[in-house]
Amino acid sequence: MEESFEPRKVRDFGEIINDTFVFIFKTWKPLLKAYATICGFFVIGSLLATLLQQFRMMKGMREGFANVPRNPFGILSNMLGFEYIVAMLFSFMTYTVITLTTLSFIHLYREKGNEVPTVEEVWTFVKFYFFQFLGSGILMFILFFVGFMFCLVPGIYLYPIISLIFPIMLIESTNLGFAFSKAFTLIKGNWWATFGVQAIMLILITLAGFVFYIPMMVAGMGGFFTGIAKMNTLNVVLKVVIAHINMAFFVFPNIAIALSYYSLSEQKDGTGLMDRIKSFGKKDTGNPELAPEEY
Repeated sequence: MEESFEPRKVRDFGEIINDTFVFIFKTWKPLLKAYATICGFFVIGSLLATLLQQFRMMKGMREGFANVPRNPFGILSNMLGFEYIVAMLFSFMTYTVITLTTLSFIHLYREKGNEVPTVEEVWTFVKFYFFQFLGSGILMFILFFVGFMFCLVPGIYLYPIISLIFPIMLIESTNLGFAFSKAFTLIKGNWWATFGVQAIMLILITLAGFVFYIPMMVAGMGGFFTGIAKMNTLNVVLKVVIAHINMAFFVFPNIAIALSYYSLSEQKDGTGLMDRIKSFGKKDTGNPELAPEEY
């Protein structure tokens, strides 16, 4: 019988990276189904909104540079507009739903005794936490952006802390203020490991996503034969479509930060160990993977 995967246990840096892929390979079919069903609408909406915004930008650039003398503010006004606001809003909502779907999936997996949750169960969590996560995400983005503007260092320091806030909010069913404070507590003495996990995952998904940009490069070379205008339009469409296909790869860093949270929480609080102590004497703990010598 295949051993189940236990999310809540102490892991080192390498184990978190490795177990991220182990969990995804074990559950990729139901996880992909949940992603497509719940996130699909938002991804498509974001794709269409971004295409409209990009076409508006191309048109604005052409009209702006056609006028003499050139007015930089006029060009910028033509490039941006209502389409830009809609695209930004859909982008925030899409990343919020992807984060929520992934974290809800792994949380429910553990809550059900290491059994795969249904799409309906994941959707229940996504609906409940959506606006809380959306508002918190916008606030954390502003905080990260401000920190990043101050010589990069504050933004880099805050990145792993901000990443931990969202699994804390969902798994512990708490508010942003408590999650923010708890993230600082968990990260103490573990900043480098947590940052390293996220950095490695972002590098890996960037490299994986780069493969999908090869068709755009081929289309760009084909532009020499089809004309500049057609080439620009085709490149914009391909770029936007590929970027939204690559959104699926953000499942990986979300799983990794969830495992980081479980590991740090186990180190600090020992919640999983206490749960197993309470389960002693019961007929079935539902945890065949855990061995007593792990603690």
